[in-house]
Amino acid sequence: MNRTTRTVIKIFVIAATAIGCIAAAYYVGSLVTGHALATASDNMNYSRWQEKFFTLTRATGLLNGLCALGWFIAARFAFTVDEVPGAGKRIFWAGICAASAAIALGVPHVYAPMLGIKLNGIIFALFATIFTGAGFWLVTIFTTPLAFKYTPPLSREVLKLFSRR
Repeated sequence: MNRTTRTVIKIFVIAATAIGCIAAAYYVGSLVTGHALATASDNMNYSRWQEKFFTLTRATGLLNGLCALGWFIAARFAFTVDEVPGAGKRIFWAGICAASAAIALGVPHVYAPMLGIKLNGIIFALFATIFTGAGFWLVTIFTTPLAFKYTPPLSREVLKLFSRR
């Protein structure tokens, strides 16, 4: 398989993971807290709450998918191998991970009042776990180009679990 094909496949994996995270956050969030929060929201039935909650999960998931795509594009096209190993790459990865966590916590905090829906702490923990944990950290472990595959923290241990040995 040539480099272009691998690049396209990895971009597809990032997009598919973002869509999967959106679906997981929507399903689990609706299941866990939906009825109680919909009745707590002013003049809102459960289906209307779900519709607005889906908008919220879509916005958060797409922005986190862009964070993962940004790391992949930087590692694939901007970083060079002739630099000192790890020079600044882990700091760059940590910065994008911090942005992903800020998005996962900040978008619901800012956007939910604009939509007129109420959220509780479970939703914020759920978004941080799904979007930053699975949607950014795990996807960057599996899609980082080979020259930088050990840049994300704990990637060596996670990749050992999935090795063919």
